[in-house]
Amino acid sequence: SYVVFIGITEGVNDLDLNWLQSLLFGLVSGLTDILPVSAQAHRMLMLKFFGVKSITSLLALMMHLSVFAALYLSSRGQFVKMNRARALARVPKRKRKRPLDVKSMMDWSLIKTMLLPTILGLLLYQYARNMQTNLLTIAAFLFLNGVILYVPQFLPSSNKDSRTLSRLEGFAMGCGCAVSILPGISTVGTVVSVCDSLNYILEEEELLQVFSLVNNYLFPGGIFVFDFNTEYKYREVIGDTTIAENREDCSFIWENYYDPESGLNEYDLTVFVQTDGDCFRRFSEVHYQRGYTSDQISALLKQAGMQILLMQDAETGGPLRDVSERGLVVARGNKQTE
Repeated sequence: SYVVFIGITEGVNDLDLNWLQSLLFGLVSGLTDILPVSAQAHRMLMLKFFGVKSITSLLALMMHLSVFAALYLSSRGQFVKMNRARALARVPKRKRKRPLDVKSMMDWSLIKTMLLPTILGLLLYQYARNMQTNLLTIAAFLFLNGVILYVPQFLPSSNKDSRTLSRLEGFAMGCGCAVSILPGISTVGTVVSVCDSLNYILEEEELLQVFSLVNNYLFPGGIFVFDFNTEYKYREVIGDTTIAENREDCSFIWENYYDPESGLNEYDLTVFVQTDGDCFRRFSEVHYQRGYTSDQISALLKQAGMQILLMQDAETGGPLRDVSERGLVVARGNKQTE
């Protein structure tokens, strides 16, 4: 959900959306993050219903709160365990009737000591965006991040595990994490995306947004390596075919339906997994993917401000041709978007 949130809020312009619409949007976002449905699709439908094409600051806040609520509801069992562990920790050790749940105590300490620094990091997001092209600033903040994370080793309770982490040590580590999430500071040297991941991006506009965000979080000159299934593969190879396989402990039926008008390929996947004895449990999934041509990928990378270093057939290692089924691309980021 957080990745989707970044993707749809990056670089948008504020439009009017009243508090009631924002509240309803937040509730729908939170519910769909819990339910087994497409949260992003429901968000887009809500925006279209309200006649809004972009996201306001209030709406962004509601989305953060709704995702937080979804995470809380989906993890409330763990929160119950943490509360029980905290209550037991207040009981003298000799009087405890059961062992202390150390893992839950560690989880609680992690949340408590890192929440405030993380919020501060998010609040500083807009002020740090202009720093992302300054190599000296990036280097300085990376050094600061390393120092903050290194300091706890010299505190009184050093060389111990996180169960004995003091508030000061936890806060220092949280500050390091807060610094590291800022854009341009949390940049990396290489981003890798393989095994059809980008084919799940069904619109060119969304794929351009992905490429732009990758470029944003790469060091200047950083490398982006990815593969993609071509349009030819869906249209001529696996489209409208059924693939089945029977293994010792599982079996699957993989049905494909290709729509030439939209260019989308629908996967209907049914998996039978052995549980106890001769019993098998059935799982059903539906996936949608879209194939892209080399020209589309090249144009989108260029538009996102990236330079293509290599584009080849992922299976043969030769040039990418019209009959290639999978392409392999290596691109360089340069922090300059057109």
